Amino acid sequence: MDPLSLTASLISIGGLLGAVAKNLKKVQNLYHADREINVLANEISDLQAVLRNIEHAVQDRQTGVQQHTFPNLPPNIQAAKDKLLELDTILNHRLIKTASVGGVIKVDRMKWLKEKTHVMRLQSELRNIRHNLTTQISALHS
Repeated sequence: MDPLSLTASLISIGGLLGAVAKNLKKVQNLYHADREINVLANEISDLQAVLRNIEHAVQDRQTGVQQHTFPNLPPNIQAAKDKLLELDTILNHRLIKTASVGGVIKVDRMKWLKEKTHVMRLQSELRNIRHNLTTQISALHS
């Protein structure tokens, strides 16, 4: 993938990460969040940091004389995006509810118990993707 397309993908996933982080913050603030929510929020934060490092590495490579391509990054970036979209759907459409009267935001605890296993699986998959991206960014720097 060429650097410009990769940068566009990174910007897109950065916006999605921000939305997921914002919704996780809502869940954390609305009730004493389970430990799993806090761990997931940390995983999202770590993934954001890795993606920023990749963006900086891509920009550094663009400034060189030779144009570089990044064939190994796009599959992992797309996988991260897919998992984040899935997580965002769970947060927005299943867990977080806005009451019609007064616009009060609530978290459905019963749905959390139902979705918890699914969310933890997504967290594990995001962690594996983050590890893969970290390995790939290390290879870019070598």
